[in-house]
Amino acid sequence: ASSHDFINKLVCCALPVMCFIVLGFEHSIANMFYIPFAIAAGSDVTWGAFLLKNLLPVTLGNILGGMALLAGSYYLAFGKKSA
Repeated sequence: ASSHDFINKLVCCALPVMCFIVLGFEHSIANMFYIPFAIAAGSDVTWGAFLLKNLLPVTLGNILGGMALLAGSYYLAFGKKSA
């Protein structure tokens, strides 16, 4: 059942994002904006440090975590198909 009320839709969209941020997780797409923006603004972060120490591990973590969570939730929801 989908929500027809704007407030309910807003809460359903914002709550997972807020939880993600509060738990301290990082997202590779968000980092592709924020960190180059900080570099351009004069931060002491280098491009090499950004790419090797942040973007690469965060992207791999996002891919592996997303695969595990998606596959795990599908397995829990639907179980094994009997042949």
